[in-house]
Amino acid sequence: MEVNTEAIKNAVLAQDILVADKDLQPCDIVLQLPAVVCGPGRGKQPVCLGCLHLGDLIPCSTCTWPVCSAECEKSETHLEECVLLKSSGVKSTINPSNEATSDLDFITPLRLLTKLSSNKNLKEKFDKLQVRYCDVKDVVADNIVTFMNTLKCGYDNKEIEKAIRIIDKCSVSLDTGAVCVYEDLPNIAHSCSPNTYHMIQTTRNIVFRAAGPIKNGSAITYCK
Repeated sequence: MEVNTEAIKNAVLAQDILVADKDLQPCDIVLQLPAVVCGPGRGKQPVCLGCLHLGDLIPCSTCTWPVCSAECEKSETHLEECVLLKSSGVKSTINPSNEATSDLDFITPLRLLTKLSSNKNLKEKFDKLQVRYCDVKDVVADNIVTFMNTLKCGYDNKEIEKAIRIIDKCSVSLDTGAVCVYEDLPNIAHSCSPNTYHMIQTTRNIVFRAAGPIKNGSAITYCK
């Protein structure tokens, strides 16, 4: 069956919170949001930089960083960072034992910054987010900034720090420990008794469905 990968929004912004734009019945799709970027989570087991799956990983023949196959080595997801990593001369030292590592923590911030540099509208939307690096500042986060400076990736410390904070605020974890960033996530209110439930499709779209009847104008909520 063909999967619809288009964004679906049965909600509108009202004072920075998404509210239903019509009456919704249980199991109705409230939101279907495409991922802005996906990548390894911080301090997790290493994943393939192409498909983000766990398992037997091999060094990319171009940049040495982990992939699971020749197909993933050439995937569009990995292509830009592969060129950068090769030109930097920084080689992967990830242990093949699949133990948790912080060595891939820079990948998702790098992917987000690359995406924002090519999408003005998306960058402007994220620039409006009230994010503070001090909320997530720790040794690991500082190490990401230091490592990305080593790569000479063209982004300054403030840009890298903001990317780290955006990922912290706007991402959902996959079962592999990888994360996906969604631009509308900060506009969905948190509730311990949410009126939606969500799942992430194989396309990496996140789908929120109504957990019960939702009245037109009601705030959309989820449990973080």
